[in-house]
Amino acid sequence: MTQQQMSPPRPLPACPDGHRARYMFDGRRAASRGGHFIECRCSRTGRHATFDLAWAHWHKQHGIPSVLAPSRPAAAAAMQLDLLGGVAL
Repeated sequence: MTQQQMSPPRPLPACPDGHRARYMFDGRRAASRGGHFIECRCSRTGRHATFDLAWAHWHKQHGIPSVLAPSRPAAAAAMQLDLLGGVAL
C-alpha cells in the first residue's frame, strides 16, 4: 500500500462545501506521481514534495486565506550566556 493518511502538522480547514479535509502521503517517487496531497469528498490537490506546498495549494484552490498563527515575539531583555563562561548582556 503506497498511500497512507497522516496527521497534519497544522489544522486543515474544510472545503467551501463543508467537507472535512484529510492529509495523505503517497510513498511512491515524485517521478511516479507520489508525494503529499490533501483531499476531501469533492476535491484533491496535486502531489507535492512537502506538506507545506500541499497546504498552500489547498488554500489557494479553495480561496481560503492561509494565515498562520503569529509567532511569539522575542523577549526584549533576553540574557545570552557565552559558551566560554562569560556573560553577555
